Amino acid sequence: MRLALFDLSRHKTISENIMNFFARFWMVFGLVLIVTVLTVFYLLSQKEDDQKWVVDTREEEFSLPVMMPGECVSMVEKWLKTTSVQDFSRMSRLLHISPQEGMQQLRQHLQSQGPIRRCHWLGMDQTMSIPAEKVMVIFESGDYRVAFLVFEEKQWKVDAESFLGHHTQPWSVIAKKGACETNIRVLIKPDHYYNGGFTDEKQWACMRMFQPDHEAVLYGYLKRGSLEVVAINQALESKSEAPVILRISRRQDMNPNQFEIKSVIERGWLEARK
Repeated sequence: MRLALFDLSRHKTISENIMNFFARFWMVFGLVLIVTVLTVFYLLSQKEDDQKWVVDTREEEFSLPVMMPGECVSMVEKWLKTTSVQDFSRMSRLLHISPQEGMQQLRQHLQSQGPIRRCHWLGMDQTMSIPAEKVMVIFESGDYRVAFLVFEEKQWKVDAESFLGHHTQPWSVIAKKGACETNIRVLIKPDHYYNGGFTDEKQWACMRMFQPDHEAVLYGYLKRGSLEVVAINQALESKSEAPVILRISRRQDMNPNQFEIKSVIERGWLEARK
């Protein structure tokens, strides 16, 4: 009887040890599991923070500060009234001309156009290579010109050269007989003026090139099937005419009003920095 009780008590101790072992095992396993889950959540949260930081940095880099319509109009009106070269330089975006040249051309342009009737905000244009706010300047004569506001060097500036319709050669040289190569801001529309060195309609596509400030009409020719033709067609789309910046060339022996279009620099009159 005493032996039986001893055996029973011995079996009970072994059973308790086994139970204690499993209890400790599951406790350790549970702690490891909890630590693992917490570690995974921490790493995921850190990754999300890193991604958010990258996105926020990119948004800060590419986002534009908001300009209210009244602020856009006020800035253009102030720019048009500028009498100081220093102020003109600070407010203007210039690529090819000096502040002195730009201000002189602006004064001449305003003098030829006469009084300004009003300025009207047109909104943000994101169809060009760089986004820009647009303000239409309407003159008493009925003519108008669009001023583009571009955010550059951490401030908004008026793109002077697009407003002035600037070319890298004077219009007097462009429209006169002789060799000439220049960048030019013009309006274009399809035409059928084939003569001189461009008589083959199967080889050349003809475009009429003109500008509101000048009476002379020029003709540009592109080789059919070229990338320039594709770019011109994209600029025109469903429109009858379109503003573009072109690189054009005329040889000494060519008619003064005929040019070969070498490249399409921009669709629109706002030129991006290269």
